[in-house]
Amino acid sequence: DKELRIALDTILDRNAQLTVILDSCHSASGTRGGIEGGRTRRLIKADPRDVAKPDGGASLKDRGALVIAAAQDFDYAYETLAGNKIRGAFSWALARAIRDADRDEPASDTFLRAQALLRDEMPGQVPVLAGTREACLRPLFGGRVDRRDRVARIAIDKDLGGGKYSLLAGWANGLTEGSELRVRGRDESRLKITRLDIGRAEAEVIADRATRGQEARTLDPGTMLELARWVPPEGPRLRVWIPIMQGEPLVSALRFGEQAAHRHIRWITDPVSKTPMQLVRWRDASWELVANGRRQPMADSLESLPAEAPLFVQFPVTPAIAADVGEVEGVERVAGPENADYILVGRWAEGALEYAWIRPLASEADVEQSAMPLRSRWTPAKEAGLVLRDDLLRLRRLHGWHHLASPSAEGSPYRLVVRSVKDEKLVQNGALVGGQKYRLVLQARPNGGPVFARFYYVFIIDSAGNSTLLFPLRETDSVGNRLPITNNAAAQIPDPPKEIELRDPDGFVVEPPYGLDTYVLLSTDEPLPTPGSLEWRGVRAPSLKPTGALETLLRYAISGKRATSEPMPTPAHWSIERIAFRSASTRGAS
Repeated sequence: DKELRIALDTILDRNAQLTVILDSCHSASGTRGGIEGGRTRRLIKADPRDVAKPDGGASLKDRGALVIAAAQDFDYAYETLAGNKIRGAFSWALARAIRDADRDEPASDTFLRAQALLRDEMPGQVPVLAGTREACLRPLFGGRVDRRDRVARIAIDKDLGGGKYSLLAGWANGLTEGSELRVRGRDESRLKITRLDIGRAEAEVIADRATRGQEARTLDPGTMLELARWVPPEGPRLRVWIPIMQGEPLVSALRFGEQAAHRHIRWITDPVSKTPMQLVRWRDASWELVANGRRQPMADSLESLPAEAPLFVQFPVTPAIAADVGEVEGVERVAGPENADYILVGRWAEGALEYAWIRPLASEADVEQSAMPLRSRWTPAKEAGLVLRDDLLRLRRLHGWHHLASPSAEGSPYRLVVRSVKDEKLVQNGALVGGQKYRLVLQARPNGGPVFARFYYVFIIDSAGNSTLLFPLRETDSVGNRLPITNNAAAQIPDPPKEIELRDPDGFVVEPPYGLDTYVLLSTDEPLPTPGSLEWRGVRAPSLKPTGALETLLRYAISGKRATSEPMPTPAHWSIERIAFRSASTRGAS
C-alpha cells in the first residue's frame, strides 16, 4: 500500500487526472489475501500493518483521485471463467461496462453498471468507488468517443493472404464472431469475422458475396470498414456442478442424521438461510469436510466433528436423478464447485432427502446483491429429476436475459430512470421502498443531439425470477410507446424532449418479493409483435412463438444455444440496457 501510495502521489503532484483500479482481495485497502480452495485472486499473504500514509497527508480521494476497488478492505475478490479464460470477476464486469459506456458518461454510472454485472456472477463480492463528487461525475478515463464512432472505426491492419485480414478493432468495438463487415459505403466486398480478441480481430472475405464469380480484389491496410450484419455473441453458459454417488445417498442421510441427533450437532437444513461453519459434502467419490476455508478428507462418520459449530451436509444425487436432469443446451457441467454458478444440493430435513439448485458463496443477506435467485425450490428425492431439470431450464433462461448483449453502436438515446411519486425526486441511491409509488422516466443522455423515434419496452425481473411488463401498459401490442411522439416517425427530431414519463401518472407500486430487481429497457426501430413474451412467472420460458426478427433473435440468444451454420435474422436497430434497484419493505429500507 505504501509503495503504491508514493507512486500515485507523484502522479497527483503533476496535477494529472488519476483513476486507480485495483482487482485484488482486500483491494479497498490495497492489500492482498486469500482463502484455501476458493476462486480468489491469491498472490501474497495479507499484510496486517496499518495502511495510513506515514506523514498523515491527505488521502488519494481528497486529492481528487478516483479509486475503484474490486472488494472491501475486509473481503475477497474472486475470479470467474469468461470465454474459456480465468479473469478477475470485477475486471471482466468493468470491461463490459466500459464497452457499453456512453460519451462523457459519469464514472459513477459506469461503476454502477459494472456492479450490476458483478452481482450476476459473484453476489457476495461488493466493489467500492471512492472519490469526490467531481471525480465521480467526470468520465472514467476523461472524454470518450460515441458508441457509433467506436464501431465505425474499423481499419484493416494487415493482409494475411488467402483473403484473410487482421483488423485494428475487436470485442471492445462491438464486434462479434460471425458478424459481417463491408468497405465503407460499398457492399461489393464483405468480410466475416473469424477470430476475436478485446482489441484485435481477424476476418476473411466471403467469396460468394464479394466476388460474384470473379477473383476478389485485395484490400489495402488502412482500408476503413463498417458493420454490415451483426451476429449476437454467444453468451456465457450457465455452469453447474452435480455431485453424483454411485451408491444410495439415503443410507448416508439416515446415518448422518442419527449421528447428528445423538451428538446434538447444530444441523443446518438450508445453507442460504443460515451460513454453516462446517460443510460436509460428497466430492470425487468420497466425503470431505470444508471448514475455515480448507478442505480435508473425512471418514464416513460425523463422530469427529465438534457439535457447537453449525453443520450442513450436502448430499449428492443418484445416477438416475442426474440422468433425468440430463444435458441442457446452454448449460455446462463443471468438475467442481469453484467455477459453478449453481450447485445441485441435497439436504436431509424432516426425515427425507430433498434437492435444490443453490448459488455458491451466497447467503440470505446476499438477496440485495444477487440478480439471480439464491436457490430454487426444495424438491423431494422421489420426484426430483424432472423438477430439477425444469428449474434448471428456468435458471438458464433467466441467466440469458441478464447477460444478453446488443450491438454497442445501437445504444438508446434515452436512459431509464425512476422518480418517486411522493417527492418527485429521482432515485439515486439504488433503493426502492415497498408500498411506495414510482414513475418510469426516459431521460435524454448528455450531448445526445437529434434522435429518431423508437419503440420502448420496460420490464422488471425480480429476485425470484419473475418478469413483469411495466411499459407499455398493454401486453398484446405496442400502443403509445413510439417515443418521442412525432407526426413523422421516419424523420429526425432535432430538439427532442429531455425527459419522457412512461406509464400512467399514478405510477407503479413496489411489491414483494423484495431483493435485487433488474429493470430492463429494450428499444427498437420496429415494434415487437408480441410484447407479452417479455413477461413470465417463476423464470418459466414464455410459450408465445416469436414472430419478428428481433423476437427470434432474443429467443435464440437467451436460450444459450451454440452458434449454428443457419443464418440468423438481422433485426432493426435495437438495444438492451439493465439497471438494478434494491427493493425492501418500509421497515427494512435504508
